[in-house]
Amino acid sequence: MFEQMQDRLREQWRSRIGRSNEPTAAVIDAQSNRASPQGGESGFDAAKEVKGRKRNLVVDTMGLVIALTVTVDFAYTR
Repeated sequence: MFEQMQDRLREQWRSRIGRSNEPTAAVIDAQSNRASPQGGESGFDAAKEVKGRKRNLVVDTMGLVIALTVTVDFAYTR
């Protein structure tokens, strides 16, 4: 339900400012975040020496979210 709402809001915003409803380009980024002991499952990214989770984000060229996943930090992105 949240994904459908996000898609609809993104389409409406892009339409409102005169852009195509569907983005033609995207930016992909990943960020490691430290996890608290109460936060549940976490992993270790040896390259960054961070224990926690990794946030993987895809946004359009305006910064509007297309996709977001959160994984334990040992799920490599290289």
